[in-house]
Formats: sequence, structure tokens, C-alpha cells
Amino acid sequence: MGIPHETRPAQPQVCDSRVALLGLQLELAEAYCALGAAAAEARVGTALPAYGAVHRPPSDTAQGTPPPALAPGAQSGAPQVAEALGAFGRALCDAGVRDPAIAPQLDRCLALRRQVLALERPPWPVAPAVAAAPPARGRAALRMAVALAALALLAGGVAVLVRSGNTGAPGSAAGLAEPEPLLVATVARDLGPTGGAVALPSGAALVFPPDALAAPTRITVRELKPARALPRGQQRVILDCGPDGARFARPVQLRIPAPPGYEAGGYATAGYTDARTGVQHVLPSRVEPGAGGQPELVFETGHFTSFFGLFGSKLPTERRLEIPYYSQGDSPYCWAASLYMALQAIRPDPEGDLGIHGIIGRLKVGENGITAQQFAGASAFGGFPWWQSALSPLVLARAGCRFATRSYGSLSATRTLFDDIKNDIGANGHPVLVWSGRKQHVWLVVGYDGNQVIVHDPALDEPYVKGHNSWLTSSGHSSHKRPQAKPFDDSLASALGMGDPTPAKTKSRIRAETDETSFGDLWYTMTLQADKLDPMAPKITMSIPSHGTTLRFLAPATQATRERAYRFHWSPETSDGFVFRQTEGGKDIGAVTTLPGDVASLVPVVALTNLGYDKAIRASVACRIYSDQDRKHSYSTSFSAELPAKGGSTVTASGSEIAVSAFRDPANDRAACTYVFDARVLYGADQADRVQFRFTLGPRGVAPPKDTPKAPAPTIAIEPVPPKAVGDAVYLRAIVGNRPPDAEYEWDFGDGEQVRTRDRIVTHIYKSVPAHPARVRLYDSGTGKLLGQAEYPVPVSVPATTSGRATTHWDNGNVHEVFDYIKPHLASPQDLDRYTLTRLPDSAGGGMVAIHGNYKSYSRNGKLYVECEYRNGKPVPGTYREYDPTGKVVKQR
Repeated sequence: MGIPHETRPAQPQVCDSRVALLGLQLELAEAYCALGAAAAEARVGTALPAYGAVHRPPSDTAQGTPPPALAPGAQSGAPQVAEALGAFGRALCDAGVRDPAIAPQLDRCLALRRQVLALERPPWPVAPAVAAAPPARGRAALRMAVALAALALLAGGVAVLVRSGNTGAPGSAAGLAEPEPLLVATVARDLGPTGGAVALPSGAALVFPPDALAAPTRITVRELKPARALPRGQQRVILDCGPDGARFARPVQLRIPAPPGYEAGGYATAGYTDARTGVQHVLPSRVEPGAGGQPELVFETGHFTSFFGLFGSKLPTERRLEIPYYSQGDSPYCWAASLYMALQAIRPDPEGDLGIHGIIGRLKVGENGITAQQFAGASAFGGFPWWQSALSPLVLARAGCRFATRSYGSLSATRTLFDDIKNDIGANGHPVLVWSGRKQHVWLVVGYDGNQVIVHDPALDEPYVKGHNSWLTSSGHSSHKRPQAKPFDDSLASALGMGDPTPAKTKSRIRAETDETSFGDLWYTMTLQADKLDPMAPKITMSIPSHGTTLRFLAPATQATRERAYRFHWSPETSDGFVFRQTEGGKDIGAVTTLPGDVASLVPVVALTNLGYDKAIRASVACRIYSDQDRKHSYSTSFSAELPAKGGSTVTASGSEIAVSAFRDPANDRAACTYVFDARVLYGADQADRVQFRFTLGPRGVAPPKDTPKAPAPTIAIEPVPPKAVGDAVYLRAIVGNRPPDAEYEWDFGDGEQVRTRDRIVTHIYKSVPAHPARVRLYDSGTGKLLGQAEYPVPVSVPATTSGRATTHWDNGNVHEVFDYIKPHLASPQDLDRYTLTRLPDSAGGGMVAIHGNYKSYSRNGKLYVECEYRNGKPVPGTYREYDPTGKVVKQR
């Protein structure tokens, strides 16, 4: 039953003092100055705008005026110099610039910044006496200037970091901690196998049915409330239940009265927050009349932890956020494109130096995608949850706001998922990223209209896709096709066009790596809790695509080599988030980070989407390429593209070939040189969006090697799956090493059915026990060559026959549920959780059972309420009926 529950002190915990926070902020500002000085001396981060304020051109230095970074006593004044150095250091941190010359200073800044953010307090005002202190001289002058600059920066850089968005919804786990909640009341009571209830003065209660407890147990409940008011009138109740971690044989019901001011039909949800990862696990809940007719939030649990109930006001019937749209194109990076949309809506990237590829490079996530373990907070990346150690700093630096993560572990919670999204958007104006385990895809939800969600699907190249709010998914191929031009009446997955095996639209990139529930039932959301969206977000968006028609460098054929192309390719292999994939004769040779000196031309390619104009327009793309060492030597060109009206498809636009000799820096002709590709999309006189990246060009005259080492041969295997019953959906995944770019898979499921696809993950429903092991063959789709094959005996068996009938009762003695059940063929009781089957004690011999046959549910007064047919723990479509008190069918599906 778990360990005894230990209560915390009743009084609220006090956060760090004003003096301690100010000391940390001063230390951080001084660290920014040290970082800026080190970077200026080493000429690191020269492309950042803040660099110009701390380092003068060599011509000025030659005339006897030393650069400010090296002359703190120059005529501009020590405080101004230190302030400029601090601003430059902060810009280096925000941009994530990495260089060995500044590594110690950068690491110190990042560590201090995390400590400041953890305190979650606004910066304190600077005392007038301190602010008015005169500048000092000598070595002490630099220290004083640094301190003064630090105080000046408190109104700028540090303030931006600490004031990161609004207070957000409760449970915000990422980046900034919530203050300790305040104790309202504590109640303890001894209960046993006969059941009973634990009530609190507020009216909240826990109801234990008979046999929920196996032995007498002391139940403790602490009611708490947030230490500060929640935004937009939301109210939260916390029930900390003990013994912590205790589990029950039957579900325990929790009832939380709605707080004063709650209107019928308002928003309400319940769940618990994982104390280790901060991920909110949302539970199925409902609002029903309680004692005296007061609304109560009701939900059930099979274990004890700290639960929350969240209440909000009524929501508007529809709302759509103005969010820029970016396509993932033919790449597998749906998560990066969706995240970039949200970041651009909150704080547009003025320099265009992040981009989708920059997110990929910062977060170091490859083509296999973000795993469920990483998102849910498995210990990784130095012992921290992935989003805390990698994603949180990026969101804080780029958007300056918190984000909250939630988990929905079963399809029974999908209605709550929709309600939560409506509250995030309708009440708070927060965009929501949705991870689907079943479809292995990420969308950005930007609005809702009645019972429909409105999403930006990065895979479809078209924004504003509508889907029904059921969020239910059917088994099938996890790919995408273009949607119909009308609302949909089935599932969100169908609305988004799941089921088309088109190779170019394979976007499945979340792997099933969790022991908590079935992979197909995992849903995660990430809500970016910004105060408001930026009205200056780009109306025409631009990115450099990958994995298809994209920007490329061309090298002519020689006597030793054929014509070669080097294609821009998103990749986590570099901090910039891209490499160049070399192709020769149509075959992929490998990745290069430095282009060979014999490339002769560049073909600029960008992806454009119009989200700001209701008519078709002609947009212009202005490109500039220049040496990073000498910006005076540059080349500019432009081209135009026809874009459909607002909401139309993404257009891939290409300009004319640009000769490399037009922008090659003669001073670096015989040495490797770094160049900047800077593109802006324009309509009329306004700039819409911008993107830039740096590339290194090798010295001219150095030929590439004649013999290219052969790539290692691909390997393939089939990932084992848990035991399944006939009629269950089976997820089969091919594990491929050294996967070729044009891989294709031929699956033989062993029961007479086959499929050929570009996906490594397929879903199959066995109608009978397979006659032979499942087999997958790996082909090169370009040449048709067989590259490898693997076999695996899929553990499928015939379901058990009906083994009994169960009856449950209300606390007044009336029948609650009557249903038939079976013992499923599973390797262990834990496997039952993965299939989301109903867990009940099996009186015939112990173990777990699942509903199989007829199911009926009655109201407390004995009226038939619901009936349905089940097969192996899952409802049969078309058999669900819901009745009103007169016996009339009011709902059927």
C-alpha cells in the first residue's frame, strides 16, 4: 500500500530573498560582460548586430583608436563600454554561438541564467544612489563599470529572461518553477476493505468503494491552493493524498466542488503532475451536480499522488489565432516545423538565423524523431528530461515564455484533450503543439470552431485544416494526403488525411518507447504560454526546404568525376542544423560540412506560404551572399514567385543559377572561407520573412578525392512486440541500420496479406493466427535492388472464450454495471495496461480480465443508462446506445 505519507509544513515556503536575487543578476551581468569581452577579442559572433558596438573596423585601429572591447577607458566611457559588452554577451547566449575560445565564459553565463530563471522573480529596482555612482578609474574602474553595466542590463537583458511570459496555467513544468502552494486544510481517517469516504471542510471528498483497500489504512488528504492568483480568473484546487503511491484494487472517486464564481458549462479538468518531470497527466473527468445542487468535478484514480482540479470561465464558441505557417516539406521534421510556427508567432526571428534547421541543430534530434520517453521526461541528456535540458532554454531564449506539457494516456481522455486545447486557445490565446502516438506526428493547433479543431499541419503544405474533436484514430498507415475542402465528421486523423501511402508524404516520427500505456494511445501537448502573440509575425513565410527540391551547389564533371550536386539537408549533425548531401549520378554519396572548392554554381530555392493576403500575389525574394570575413565583398540577386491566396498551398520557388565566382572572396581564394546566404521575401515595400545560414567553401584548385569509400551495407530487423489476440492492431517496426535515402519496405504479415510502403512502421490487424513468421524486405526504390530482409514470429493467438459475468453496485445498493468478461492471452498482468482493457478481479482464478460481450450501465435510481457490445476489451462500433430517464435513445454510435 506504499510508504506512510509525510506532510510538509503548513506555512508556505518563502522564495529566495531580494538580496540573493539581485546578487545573482549582478553576477550574470558581469558574466555577460566577460563573455562579450572574450568573444570580441577572439572575433567570435561577428555576424551578430551587437558585435558592431564592441569592435571597430581595422581601419580605425590603425589610426590609433583601439576597439572598445580592448579599451575600457576609451572616450565612450567605462559604463557604456561594459553595457555594450554585456549586451553582446547576452546576444551570444541567445543565439547559442559555440566556440572553444569562449566556452568557459559561455558555460558560466548559461549556468547563472538557469539559476536566475529558477527564482522566477521580476528584477528589483536599482537604488538611486547606486545608479548615480560616478565612474571610477584604473583596474577598479573596470569592475565598477561591469557592475554599473549589470545594473543597466537588469532593465534589459536580465529582465527579458526573468519576465518570461505570464504566470501560465498551473503545473507549468518547463523553465520556471511555481511557488509552493498554500495549505488550506488537512484531514486523516482510517478506512478498510468495507470502504467509506474522507471529506474536507470545503466539501471535497474521496469515496472508497468496498474492496478498494485490502487492509486497514490511514488515509490523509491535504487541500492546497496556489500561492498566487491564476491568470484570467482561473481557479485551482490541489488534493495531496496519502499514503503517497498507494494503489487500489478498485478505482477511488474524487469529488471537488466548483469554487465560487464558476458558471455551469465552464471549463473544468482534473489530473496530476509528475513531480519528477513536470508533465501533467490529465484524467477523464466530468462535472455533475453535488450536494445542494452545487457543481462538482468528479474523476477516478487507481493510485494516490497529488491531484489537481482546474476551473475556468465559459469559452467563446470559436477562436482562431493568427499563426505563421511553415511546411516540413518532404522531411520527417514535423515537430521542428510546428515548434517554429509557434515561436515565430510569439517573437519573430528578425535575422532569420534560426529557422526550422536551427531548431533541429539546437535540439539534436535526428530523423527518428522525438521519442515518447524524451517528451515525457525520461532521464536523458545528462540526467535531465529532454525538454528541460534542451527545449526549455530554446523556448525561453527565443519566445521568452513558459510552456506546459500534458500527457493523455488513453482514448477515454480525448474529450478532455479537446477541452484543454479550447481553454488554452479560447481563454488564453496560447498555441498548442499536439503529439500523436498512434499517428506518430505533430500538429500545431491554432484554433477551434464549435466541435472542430483548426490546425496547421506541417505535412500538408496547407494551413487551416479542420477536424472533428473526437480525436479518435483508426488503425492504418501513418502517412498523409491532402484534405477535402470541407469539414469532416469522423476522426481528426481522417480529417488530416491519414492513410495514403504516398512516399513523399511519410511523416511518422515519434517512436513507442514507454512502459506506461499502449503506444497507440499516447497523446502529448505542449502549450506556449506567452502573454500575447506578435502582430508583426510574418504574413508571408519563407524557409529553405529539405529532402526534396532544395537549394543546391553544383560542381561540373571532370575527367576524374561526374557532375556532382550538394543539396541543403536538415540534420542534427551540426549546431547549425544542416549539412550538404552529395549526390553523383543520382546516388547519395554522403554528407559534407565544407563544400569543395570546385563547385561552380548555386541554385537558390525557398519555400513560400501566403497567410496575410486574401488574393493571389507575386512576392519577390531578394538574396545576398557575402563573405563572413569581409562583408564588403558580396553579390545580390532576386527572383519572384506567384503565391495563391491566403490559406493556399506552399510554393517552392527557385531562382537562376548563381556563379560561385560572383561572390567568392578573392582574398580567400586559396583558403577555406565562410559565407552567409541571406534571403528576404518582400511584397510591396514590406519585408515579410527572412532566413539566413552560413556555409564554408573550400579553397579553389583542391580537387575532391577520386575514390569515395563505399557506404556500409544496410542491416534490418523487426522490433519485437507484446503478445496479441486475433482482431488486435499490431504495430510492426523495421529497425534499419545504414538506411539508404530511397528505402522501400515490402511486408509479408504471414497470414496471406502483404503491403509495400516507404514507412518503417506499419499497422496490421490479424484476422487469424499467422501461418508463418512476418517478413520484411528492404529495397532500393530507385534500382529495385534487394538490400536485406528479416523475419519475426508475431505472437498472435485466438482470444479466450467468455469466462464469466460481473456485477458492480452503487453505494445505495442498486446495480451499477453488468457485463461479461474474459481472461485475455497476455504474457503478464502489466501487458493489460498497454491494451487499455478494463481491469477487474477475476474470481475464477486471479489475474486480470477484460470486458467481452454485453455491457450495461445503470443510473443510481436503477434506470438503464448505457449499453454496448465489447470484443476483447474494446467497444464494437455501432453498438453504443445512451438512454434518457424515460428509456429513449439519446445518443448512438
